[in-house]
Amino acid sequence: MKLFYITASFPFGSGESFLIPEIKALRNESVNIIVVPLFPRGALRNDWENLPGRIFLEKLISLKILNCFLLFSCFHPISLYKLIVLLKDSTFSQFFKNLAILPKSVWISSIIKAEKPDHIHVHWGSTTSSAVMLASVITTTPWSLTCHRWDIYENNLLRKKSERSEFIRFISEKGKTDALRFGVLSEKSVLIPMGTEIPSKPNSPVWEKESLEFIVMCPANLIPVKGHIYLIEAVDILVNESYKIKLLIAGEGFLRKELEILIKEKGICANVDFLGQLPHKALLDYYSSGRIHLMVLPSIDLGNGEHEGVPVSLMEAMSYGVPVISTETGSINELLPKEIGLTIPDKSANELALKIKFLYDNPDEYNSASKLCRKIIKKNWNINTSAKALITLIRANSDLAN
Repeated sequence: MKLFYITASFPFGSGESFLIPEIKALRNESVNIIVVPLFPRGALRNDWENLPGRIFLEKLISLKILNCFLLFSCFHPISLYKLIVLLKDSTFSQFFKNLAILPKSVWISSIIKAEKPDHIHVHWGSTTSSAVMLASVITTTPWSLTCHRWDIYENNLLRKKSERSEFIRFISEKGKTDALRFGVLSEKSVLIPMGTEIPSKPNSPVWEKESLEFIVMCPANLIPVKGHIYLIEAVDILVNESYKIKLLIAGEGFLRKELEILIKEKGICANVDFLGQLPHKALLDYYSSGRIHLMVLPSIDLGNGEHEGVPVSLMEAMSYGVPVISTETGSINELLPKEIGLTIPDKSANELALKIKFLYDNPDEYNSASKLCRKIIKKNWNINTSAKALITLIRANSDLAN
């Protein structure tokens, strides 16, 4: 089966790392994957060479795309008009965002005609799927999309996309439920988690209080929704109580300077290291080495749909048997039910410090949490299971089935 796989930028730049396990798993299902990034920003990822598939690369606007669009406009003016009309129900700002990707949509349709894929699957319900919706009108190729989190609440023509696509896949129950309130068709809506790869024999960490240091990892972009400030304050509380703790922050973002100032003011520079934007493999190497004792994602709910979905970053740590602590925001409790005791209310450094202290002070509870985290991933969040469900649905709704 030949599948066009449309992304925002992947495999360029450092984002969308969560697509790597899915691409690998789809390839294991005998899928010929062709990746088309809508906005190919940044350098080609170092780990792309280990992934299956081809790339069709073109910037959002280029001479090739403009030439393709001008030819289409000249020879198919009525079709062009219909494409623009298709966008009219979007908000004022969304209309112009969608209009800006129209030339590339036409170019995508040209490579679809040349390559003749059986199906197109696109990630994100924003302009990325707008581009595919427009291209599918020109080519009549069946398509589907995956919605994640913020793209649901942006609501960029989601109802219309649900009408015109074969199906919309949601990665969390909350995301699906909220999308239905925006008018997305229930009969087109499916729940398939993203999932993660599961190492067969991980070197799971073991905590003993006699160890030199308790190593905590926080892999998250340095942006407000990730809640780094509360983790830093929790570390300060623990250091002042003489706990031997080291925090590793993996990620970049505009808050870095502010966080560095906070750490300096607290006097805990020796207890916090910024690792920068780690390559995906390098992050997994930290987990596979067994040296990370705890992964913390202290995300907060900023309102207006700005919260976590089901973070793959948590799944990845858990798959290696690394215990995790996170917050009761977004869809996190779908991964970490409240009753297992690994989540706390958001925006509470004190609650976070207490939870870390509990695992630190109780090695038996810590080791039980390690086993439980891995068990949860193996049972409910295996990327191979998710990929099989996704490709089964795609095959049932592709040109192969017609």
